[in-house]
Amino acid sequence: MVAGCSPTFDWREVRAVHGLFALFPCRPSVNERRLVMAGDTVTMALTSCSAGDLTFAIGRLELAEAQRVAPIKQVLLDALRVNLAAPAAAGASGTGAALGGLEMTRIDGTGPDGEPMQAQSRIFNHANTVFQATVIGRRLQPEAVDFFFSSIKTSK
Repeated sequence: MVAGCSPTFDWREVRAVHGLFALFPCRPSVNERRLVMAGDTVTMALTSCSAGDLTFAIGRLELAEAQRVAPIKQVLLDALRVNLAAPAAAGASGTGAALGGLEMTRIDGTGPDGEPMQAQSRIFNHANTVFQATVIGRRLQPEAVDFFFSSIKTSK
């Protein structure tokens, strides 16, 4: 609960974030864009904000077919590794570990400026909807990361 009392993080409940409830440490914005992923054109809706040198985000992809869920989850994980210039196997821990019912991955890599970056991401689905919750920054703050991920609840 220390993260909840921090002046850096002004936690607020965001209702029905792409079908979820979550606490964000700042006022999030919502953006959508069409992407080609695993051979499909999909719309990704992203709710995100930045506070305390960290970016907190929840993305959502609605898929037409259930068999596309597993490939899309892998594409999301691979894209995060590429964005952090992290090797496919190196720098990741906890892949596939269930924490609160969500798959968790921790990646250490570098940003576009060559500086070290860290990310923690949980990729999960409800039926044909794939969600990716991510915290990314130069150095993750475990209390804030845990507080964010533990706040995510389904509204369905």
